[in-house]
Amino acid sequence: MKRSLGISFLVVLVFLITALADTIWYGPPDDQVEIEVDGGTYNPDDYVPPPMVATKGATASVDSVTLSGMDCSQFPEICMYVDVIGSDGYPVGDLDADSFCVQQNGVDIDSFSVEQLSIDECYTSVCLVVDISGSMDWDDRLDTAKIAMHSFVDNMDPFDQVAIVPFASCIGTITPFTSNKTVLHDAIDALYANGGTALFDGIYQGVELTSPQYGSKAVIAFTDGLENRSQWCGKPPDGRYDDTFADDSTLICDLANLAGIPVYTFNLGAIQNTWYNPEAMQAFSAGTGGFWSHAPNAGDMDSVYTLIKQRLCSRYRICYTSLDTIQDGDWNTTTVCYTPDGGIQCSPCDEDSCQELASPEIVRTIPTIELSDTCQPNTNPMDICAYVTDLDTPGDDLTVYLYYRSGASGYTQAGMTLVDAGSGDSTFCATVAANEFICSTFVDYYITASDGGPAVSDPQVDPLNNPYHIDICSTNPPVADAGSDQSVTQCAPAEICWAASCSDPDGNLLSCELVGGASGATYDGNNICFNPQFTWEYEFVLKATDDCGYEDYDTVVISYTLNSPPEADAGSDQTLFLCQAEEVCWAASCTDSDGNLEQCALLGSTGVYNGSNICFTPDTSGSYTFILQALDSCSASDQDTVVINILLNSDPVCVVPNDTSIFRCVASQVCLPAYGTDVDGNFDLCQIISGPGSLVGSNWCYTPAADQTVMVTLRCTDSCGAYCESQFTVGFDINQTPAISLGNDTTIFQCTSEEYCITYTASDADAGQTSTISLVSGPGVLDTIDSTICFTPDTAGTYCFVAMIEDGCGAADEDTVYIEIQFNSPPVADAGSDQSVFQCSPTEICWVASCSDLDNNLTTCQLVSGLGTYDGTNICFTPTGTGSYEFVLQATDACGATDDDTVTIDVTMNSAPTVVAQDDTSLFLCTS
Repeated sequence: MKRSLGISFLVVLVFLITALADTIWYGPPDDQVEIEVDGGTYNPDDYVPPPMVATKGATASVDSVTLSGMDCSQFPEICMYVDVIGSDGYPVGDLDADSFCVQQNGVDIDSFSVEQLSIDECYTSVCLVVDISGSMDWDDRLDTAKIAMHSFVDNMDPFDQVAIVPFASCIGTITPFTSNKTVLHDAIDALYANGGTALFDGIYQGVELTSPQYGSKAVIAFTDGLENRSQWCGKPPDGRYDDTFADDSTLICDLANLAGIPVYTFNLGAIQNTWYNPEAMQAFSAGTGGFWSHAPNAGDMDSVYTLIKQRLCSRYRICYTSLDTIQDGDWNTTTVCYTPDGGIQCSPCDEDSCQELASPEIVRTIPTIELSDTCQPNTNPMDICAYVTDLDTPGDDLTVYLYYRSGASGYTQAGMTLVDAGSGDSTFCATVAANEFICSTFVDYYITASDGGPAVSDPQVDPLNNPYHIDICSTNPPVADAGSDQSVTQCAPAEICWAASCSDPDGNLLSCELVGGASGATYDGNNICFNPQFTWEYEFVLKATDDCGYEDYDTVVISYTLNSPPEADAGSDQTLFLCQAEEVCWAASCTDSDGNLEQCALLGSTGVYNGSNICFTPDTSGSYTFILQALDSCSASDQDTVVINILLNSDPVCVVPNDTSIFRCVASQVCLPAYGTDVDGNFDLCQIISGPGSLVGSNWCYTPAADQTVMVTLRCTDSCGAYCESQFTVGFDINQTPAISLGNDTTIFQCTSEEYCITYTASDADAGQTSTISLVSGPGVLDTIDSTICFTPDTAGTYCFVAMIEDGCGAADEDTVYIEIQFNSPPVADAGSDQSVFQCSPTEICWVASCSDLDNNLTTCQLVSGLGTYDGTNICFTPTGTGSYEFVLQATDACGATDDDTVTIDVTMNSAPTVVAQDDTSLFLCTS
């Protein structure tokens, strides 16, 4: 068995106390026991508990190192829980591997890990071992304990777990480890006081329950009295004399130390020398790395619980790999010391030991092995023995079981007795009575052994299914014959019967019965009959039993098929696109799970079914419905409908611009939408088949060179080759320069200075264009409404006018005209020269007279004064007598200007002569 240094100290302490002890009696009636103390009354105040608080910072020096637990369960890794206490009584924190020296069996360990546990990262598994003996009902002690326990549960972190082990005269209802606070509170509320004080049993149960848990583990036990009722763990360390069972209390400390579980103990109630004895509680805590405390009230208990968790989470976990890695049950002693200087000085120290676990080994004895060589008579008992060896456990501490079965029955467990404990091997035997295998044909068996850990078996692998086997010389079993498996198909349910029987070669058949089958099935000794209800594989089990209880079972399977209607599968509905009308086919079929299909046919007049495909040729787009019918030999039928949606290809649609005219200032590229669409989604391409230009994307583009009209034909084609054609016309009007004309140069005659207007003409071949007309040079005013340029000359002369027209494209034209202005000159009248005319008698006198005009605008030339006439050439008159005749010729021009010219004609009329003789003379006569 495992022993720690702490427990070794405990054993020595027990012996010394026993040697010096006097016997005294303590206790109330239900807890009265006889114990020993060291020569007198025990004073618990002499015990000083270790520090109970978490790390508060570095200390001046280290006072003690306590190895409070070892864990060898993961051998060869060995881990220790170490408390380092400073001179101020508080745990020393922030230590690393340089602060420790570690040895195994006196040999330095060079590599080890050091982990300081903290409350924030510490998960705890704490078992509360609660005294619920009758005395706990006094002074509300149990209620006080409950208050503290409730507080402890309330302060649990999410991953902490707690178990509760109540004890009185025996172990009460255990609450397994849980993090569910409601469950724990309910368990605490359910506690009540009654009975004796089985303290050791309670602590043992708490340690056993806590061992496999995770995290920092601890057992917290408290009582108000003295151990007096334990059945498992024996007497307390200070002895008792009213019982005879062995003192195995050190087992508790061994188990606790092996699992790294400190046991924290404290007593309730007033300290008085009656029935109150804390020695055992102190021994448990000292031997496991815990501490003892006296907490007489709920407040003290609450604080102690808090300090315990702080201490659990203020320890160091030191792990190393064992120098001895072979797991053969050896003991290894580990020493841990504090070093302030990296290993030069190593003190203080503590040490503890743990043993490498060694499992038992099972070897059957030769006589036992030979039992399997031949069949054994069914009248003699059989002794089955095995040698069991365990390096770390003596034979009397081993538990060895024989598991055996005869026939098909389950295994029976029988304890194997230690009959010989030698120096190495221990022989265990068990006897199987003859009546266990009467009427059996064999015995199967296997053996298990346990040293307190997991049990080992022989055979080692799957002993339940691969046990050792011993044949039994016995009679033959009966034979059940339920008939041959068969398949039956019916159109409608009807009773089915077939022959079945049982036999026994030994003639000791006891019964033949139907023990399994369809509801209502019967067996009349010759036939099994039943009425099937649905398709199924019906199993029927016929059982034969003989007088020995041997049984035989035979199973017959009737694969029954109740006709199921056939299934027609006309295929899936589908939508098909066709470029043109053509035959369409798709898979279709009929099936029958019963294999009795008679017919598979297409109903209706559209399409044909050839046994594997439905085919038809659509003539238009639309939905076509087909019904496929399946018919079986039972006249059951099924129909399936499929809808084929046919989309016959449609021609694409050409999209072109409307016929249009386009004006451009200069020749440049023009792009107009030109593309194709297809409702079927299978559009291919568009192309120009006549006319200029090219397709760019979805546009027709062309650059005209001059005014022109183009006609373009667009063809768009789909993937089926169907096409459309559209034609469009585009007239291109390229801007032309506008024209302006002021007319010809001209001469303008004016009577007097007056306004003169030049009428101009403007034209633009590009209809609709906006043009601007301006007077570039010359006097006057431009009137674009009347299309005139008007001015009033102030002098005669030549006037120059320049006018310009400009359109919206910036093209312009100019014209220049010269206007000569002439002012009117008065006409000239010429009435002729004055003259004297002599007439014998009055006769007409004529002379030349005329009018003239420099401007050539003479309008009249007339005699405005005087006798006579003017015929445009001559003035004529007939004088009436002698006298001076005056004539005024007047010339008038178009301007109203006039000129008068006066001519005087002196006429002398002949008078009768007066003869006066005169000298001869010559006379000139106009006429004779």
